[in-house]
Amino acid sequence: MAEAIVSMVVGRITDLLIEEPLLLHRVEGEIQLVVTELMRLKTFLPDADSRIDEDKIRILLAEVLHLAYSAEHAVESFLKDSESSDSSNSSNGIVGKLKRFHSFTTVKPELFVGFQGAVDLLVGHLVKESDDSHPLVSICGMGGLGKTTLAENLYNHSTIRACFDGLAWVSISQKWEKKQVLQRILVCLDHEKKEEILAMNVDSLVKNLIQIQEKKKCLIVLDDIWSNDARDSLKDAFTAEGSLSKLMLTSRNVEVAEHVNPRGFIYQPECLSADHSWELLRLKALPRGYYLEVEELLEKQQQLINTHITSSLSCITSLKLSFSDLEKDPMPALGKFPNLRHLWLDGAYEGNEMVCSAMSFPKLTQLMLMSLYKLKNWRVEEGSMPILSDLLIFDCHELEELPQGLVYLNSLQRLKFNRIPRKFFDRVVMVNGEQGPEFYKIAHVPNIIMGHLVVQ
Repeated sequence: MAEAIVSMVVGRITDLLIEEPLLLHRVEGEIQLVVTELMRLKTFLPDADSRIDEDKIRILLAEVLHLAYSAEHAVESFLKDSESSDSSNSSNGIVGKLKRFHSFTTVKPELFVGFQGAVDLLVGHLVKESDDSHPLVSICGMGGLGKTTLAENLYNHSTIRACFDGLAWVSISQKWEKKQVLQRILVCLDHEKKEEILAMNVDSLVKNLIQIQEKKKCLIVLDDIWSNDARDSLKDAFTAEGSLSKLMLTSRNVEVAEHVNPRGFIYQPECLSADHSWELLRLKALPRGYYLEVEELLEKQQQLINTHITSSLSCITSLKLSFSDLEKDPMPALGKFPNLRHLWLDGAYEGNEMVCSAMSFPKLTQLMLMSLYKLKNWRVEEGSMPILSDLLIFDCHELEELPQGLVYLNSLQRLKFNRIPRKFFDRVVMVNGEQGPEFYKIAHVPNIIMGHLVVQ
């Protein structure tokens, strides 16, 4: 089947080169490369078709068909807009993709996450043969939900392959021609008659397609069908009464599916859950065989802060860490940033003790500690933050006292507290001319601002 489709696409592209030499001369070289790559792939396809039951071969064949159709679409798009500067790039892109598929030894299966329940459900509807079975199964939803990925998995599913005598896949999208769509479907279902099929007119294609659906149990997939007009144009080819054949379509518009057949079953994929999204991200982003759990990634984040960050990030002057869930004190590492001037820690640290050691933060001028809900003890050693001018402490509800080392911060010009406990407030403010027991630590600061208190 794949060999027949690739041959048909190569023939179509070659015909276009002959029929439209003036319009295609700018990209003729790229198109010839595409044809060459397709022909090279074609030599492997007879063996691949004979091994269709192997998962990796089945996935590869689906990708080959996708690339072949994409190559044809790139050429046709260039013809429709001969002034477009993107068509040449599209053809080059197809060549690059094709080169990756010259050997079966490099096959990698498509990532498939979060759809197994949907696969089981839809396979059941597709193979069901009772009177209440659905002649049409539709997968509908916005772009990016994985409709085509799900449909490809169903199309290549071993149960589907065993149940149906013939399978056909055609992508419709926004630009399509009825004759070409019918040819592709019919060649997939009866590829031995390819030459005869390519010579048929539309009426003959429709007649033969109905006949083959009556003789064989077929599954026909219309991928990415956008409008009712497209379906209306093709509906006369899918009217075989009493046929066991099934139709599956994917569309962004659920109204298209409802318009096709009110008796159809419509499946609308949901967005991936947080767990499935993380699984997909790690499968795509991390090398094969190096799948890390969340805890391992957090550990590596901590290692980065503690050991590696100082040598490679010396150019940083401002840094904000928000809700990083760090369990170890980040100050020993951050204090070594030679040019850090502004540091904001917003819910970034889960520990209860923090230390700014001597000689740390040599150029820090502003420090904000915010939403460090578990912080109880903060120690500032003499020589730390020598030019700090702004210190802001917000929502540190467990902080028991101000660091003794604040007395050494002679450059401190502004100190602001907000949403602090009453007991902390009473220890640092002056009431009726009497100093709180910790006021001496900040008596040298010209501007002290007290905001809201937290009722405990």
